Amino acid sequence: MNQSSLPFEMMRHSCAHLLAAAIHALWPSSRFGVGPTTKDGFYYDVEFPHPIGEGDSAQIELKMHELKAKALLFERMEWPVQQAIEYMQQLDYAKALLSALNEAQVSTATGCLRADVDWSDERMQKKILRAQQCKIPYMLVIGDKEMEQGKISIRRRDGAVVNNLEINEFIEKIANEIKARSLELTI
Repeated sequence: MNQSSLPFEMMRHSCAHLLAAAIHALWPSSRFGVGPTTKDGFYYDVEFPHPIGEGDSAQIELKMHELKAKALLFERMEWPVQQAIEYMQQLDYAKALLSALNEAQVSTATGCLRADVDWSDERMQKKILRAQQCKIPYMLVIGDKEMEQGKISIRRRDGAVVNNLEINEFIEKIANEIKARSLELTI
Protein backbone atom coordinates (compact mmCIF):
# COMPACT_ATOMS: atom_id res chain seq x y z
CA MET A 1 0.00 0.00 0.00
CA ASN A 2 1.44 3.36 -0.92
CA GLN A 3 1.31 6.40 1.36
CA SER A 4 -1.35 8.23 -0.70
CA SER A 5 -3.87 5.38 -0.28
CA LEU A 6 -3.46 5.22 3.52
CA PRO A 7 -6.23 7.79 4.35
CA PHE A 8 -8.71 5.84 2.19
CA GLU A 9 -7.71 2.55 3.80
CA MET A 10 -8.22 4.06 7.28
CA MET A 11 -11.60 5.52 6.27
CA ARG A 12 -12.72 2.18 4.85
CA HIS A 13 -11.53 0.40 7.97
CA SER A 14 -13.56 2.81 10.12
CA CYS A 15 -16.61 2.31 7.88
CA ALA A 16 -16.33 -1.46 8.36
CA HIS A 17 -16.40 -0.93 12.14
CA LEU A 18 -19.36 1.41 11.80
CA LEU A 19 -21.21 -1.18 9.73
CA ALA A 20 -20.53 -3.89 12.32
CA ALA A 21 -21.63 -1.61 15.18
CA ALA A 22 -24.87 -0.78 13.35
CA ILE A 23 -25.64 -4.42 12.63
CA HIS A 24 -24.85 -5.40 16.22
CA ALA A 25 -27.15 -2.64 17.53
CA LEU A 26 -30.01 -3.83 15.31
CA TRP A 27 -29.45 -7.59 15.62
CA PRO A 28 -27.27 -8.36 18.68
CA SER A 29 -27.25 -12.10 17.95
CA SER A 30 -25.56 -11.57 14.58
CA ARG A 31 -22.20 -13.28 14.25
CA PHE A 32 -19.27 -11.52 12.62
CA GLY A 33 -16.49 -12.96 10.53
CA VAL A 34 -13.84 -10.77 8.96
CA GLY A 35 -14.31 -7.23 7.70
CA PRO A 36 -11.28 -6.27 5.64
CA THR A 37 -10.80 -3.27 3.43
CA THR A 38 -10.31 -3.72 -0.29
CA LYS A 39 -8.91 -1.43 -2.96
CA ASP A 40 -12.45 -0.27 -3.75
CA GLY A 41 -14.07 -0.25 -0.30
CA PHE A 42 -14.69 -2.88 2.36
CA TYR A 43 -16.92 -5.81 3.19
CA TYR A 44 -17.98 -7.72 6.28
CA ASP A 45 -18.88 -11.39 6.61
CA VAL A 46 -22.00 -11.48 8.81
CA GLU A 47 -24.31 -14.30 9.82
CA PHE A 48 -27.69 -12.72 10.58
CA PRO A 49 -30.32 -14.38 12.77
CA HIS A 50 -32.68 -14.28 9.76
CA PRO A 51 -32.45 -13.44 6.05
CA ILE A 52 -32.23 -9.71 5.37
CA GLY A 53 -33.63 -7.66 2.50
CA GLU A 54 -33.48 -4.16 1.01
CA GLY A 55 -35.50 -2.68 3.86
CA ASP A 56 -32.92 -4.00 6.29
CA SER A 57 -30.12 -2.40 4.26
CA ALA A 58 -31.83 0.99 4.60
CA GLN A 59 -32.25 0.38 8.34
CA ILE A 60 -28.54 -0.47 8.66
CA GLU A 61 -27.60 2.68 6.77
CA LEU A 62 -29.78 4.83 9.04
CA LYS A 63 -28.23 3.23 12.12
CA MET A 64 -24.75 3.88 10.69
CA HIS A 65 -25.61 7.59 10.30
CA GLU A 66 -26.97 7.66 13.86
CA LEU A 67 -23.81 6.06 15.25
CA LYS A 68 -21.56 8.28 13.13
CA ALA A 69 -23.20 11.34 14.68
CA LYS A 70 -22.11 10.05 18.11
CA ALA A 71 -18.45 10.25 17.01
CA LEU A 72 -17.63 6.83 18.46
CA LEU A 73 -13.99 5.89 18.84
CA PHE A 74 -12.95 2.83 16.84
CA GLU A 75 -9.45 1.82 17.76
CA ARG A 76 -7.35 -0.15 15.32
CA MET A 77 -5.43 -2.96 16.96
CA GLU A 78 -2.99 -5.23 15.22
CA TRP A 79 -2.65 -8.53 17.06
CA PRO A 80 -0.89 -11.78 16.45
CA VAL A 81 -3.39 -14.31 15.10
CA GLN A 82 -3.47 -16.37 18.34
CA GLN A 83 -4.28 -13.29 20.44
CA ALA A 84 -7.11 -12.34 18.07
CA ILE A 85 -8.48 -15.90 18.27
CA GLU A 86 -8.45 -15.82 22.09
CA TYR A 87 -10.23 -12.46 22.11
CA MET A 88 -12.94 -13.70 19.75
CA GLN A 89 -13.44 -16.86 21.82
CA GLN A 90 -14.04 -14.68 24.86
CA LEU A 91 -16.70 -12.72 22.97
CA ASP A 92 -18.38 -15.95 21.83
CA TYR A 93 -18.40 -17.23 25.43
CA ALA A 94 -20.00 -13.98 26.65
CA LYS A 95 -22.65 -14.20 23.93
CA ALA A 96 -23.41 -17.82 24.85
CA LEU A 97 -23.85 -16.88 28.52
CA LEU A 98 -26.06 -13.93 27.60
CA SER A 99 -28.15 -16.20 25.42
CA ALA A 100 -28.52 -18.74 28.26
CA LEU A 101 -29.66 -16.01 30.64
CA ASN A 102 -32.08 -14.50 28.15
CA GLU A 103 -33.57 -17.91 27.34
CA ALA A 104 -33.92 -19.01 30.97
CA GLN A 105 -37.51 -19.84 31.85
CA VAL A 106 -37.63 -17.69 34.99
CA SER A 107 -40.75 -15.67 35.69
CA THR A 108 -40.29 -12.25 37.26
CA ALA A 109 -42.53 -9.28 37.85
CA THR A 110 -41.32 -7.87 34.52
CA GLY A 111 -41.70 -11.17 32.68
CA CYS A 112 -38.18 -12.62 32.49
CA LEU A 113 -34.59 -12.21 33.54
CA ARG A 114 -32.88 -9.20 32.05
CA ALA A 115 -29.27 -9.59 31.00
CA ASP A 116 -26.87 -7.53 28.96
CA VAL A 117 -23.15 -7.46 28.18
CA ASP A 118 -20.96 -4.40 28.64
CA TRP A 119 -18.91 -4.52 25.44
CA SER A 120 -17.13 -1.23 26.17
CA ASP A 121 -13.34 -1.05 26.25
CA GLU A 122 -13.37 0.49 29.72
CA ARG A 123 -11.37 -1.06 32.54
CA MET A 124 -13.17 -3.69 34.62
CA GLN A 125 -13.24 -1.54 37.78
CA LYS A 126 -15.02 1.26 35.91
CA LYS A 127 -17.60 -1.21 34.56
CA ILE A 128 -18.18 -2.59 38.06
CA LEU A 129 -18.56 0.89 39.56
CA ARG A 130 -21.09 1.87 36.87
CA ALA A 131 -23.08 -1.32 37.47
CA GLN A 132 -23.11 -0.65 41.22
CA GLN A 133 -24.25 2.94 40.65
CA CYS A 134 -27.07 1.63 38.43
CA LYS A 135 -28.00 -0.78 41.25
CA ILE A 136 -27.50 -3.86 39.08
CA PRO A 137 -27.78 -6.72 41.60
CA TYR A 138 -25.45 -9.24 39.90
CA MET A 139 -22.52 -8.80 37.55
CA LEU A 140 -21.19 -11.86 35.77
CA VAL A 141 -17.45 -11.51 35.33
CA ILE A 142 -15.88 -13.48 32.50
CA GLY A 143 -12.13 -13.71 32.17
CA ASP A 144 -9.65 -16.24 30.83
CA LYS A 145 -9.97 -18.42 33.93
CA GLU A 146 -13.77 -18.57 33.69
CA MET A 147 -13.61 -19.40 29.99
CA GLU A 148 -11.11 -22.21 30.56
CA GLN A 149 -13.29 -23.71 33.29
CA GLY A 150 -16.60 -23.03 31.53
CA LYS A 151 -17.83 -21.24 34.63
CA ILE A 152 -18.69 -17.71 35.72
CA SER A 153 -17.79 -15.45 38.62
CA ILE A 154 -20.47 -13.30 40.20
CA ARG A 155 -19.93 -9.92 41.78
CA ARG A 156 -22.88 -8.73 43.78
CA ARG A 157 -23.94 -5.12 44.08
CA ASP A 158 -22.75 -5.11 47.72
CA GLY A 159 -19.23 -6.11 46.58
CA ALA A 160 -19.33 -9.79 47.58
CA VAL A 161 -17.79 -12.17 45.04
CA VAL A 162 -18.73 -15.78 44.27
CA ASN A 163 -16.38 -17.67 41.97
CA ASN A 164 -16.65 -20.81 39.84
CA LEU A 165 -20.41 -21.15 39.33
CA GLU A 166 -22.00 -23.01 36.47
CA ILE A 167 -24.37 -20.75 34.52
CA ASN A 168 -27.30 -23.12 35.20
CA GLU A 169 -26.50 -23.05 38.93
CA PHE A 170 -26.62 -19.24 38.87
CA ILE A 171 -29.94 -19.25 36.97
CA GLU A 172 -31.41 -21.73 39.50
CA LYS A 173 -30.31 -19.55 42.44
CA ILE A 174 -31.84 -16.47 40.82
CA ALA A 175 -35.08 -18.35 40.13
CA ASN A 176 -35.28 -19.51 43.76
CA GLU A 177 -34.59 -15.99 45.00
CA ILE A 178 -37.35 -14.60 42.79
CA LYS A 179 -39.79 -17.31 43.91
CA ALA A 180 -39.08 -16.48 47.53
CA ARG A 181 -39.54 -12.79 46.68
CA SER A 182 -36.40 -12.15 48.66
CA LEU A 183 -35.19 -8.58 48.92
CA GLU A 184 -31.91 -9.90 50.21
CA LEU A 185 -29.05 -10.84 47.87
CA THR A 186 -28.52 -14.53 48.54
CA ILE A 187 -25.81 -15.73 46.18
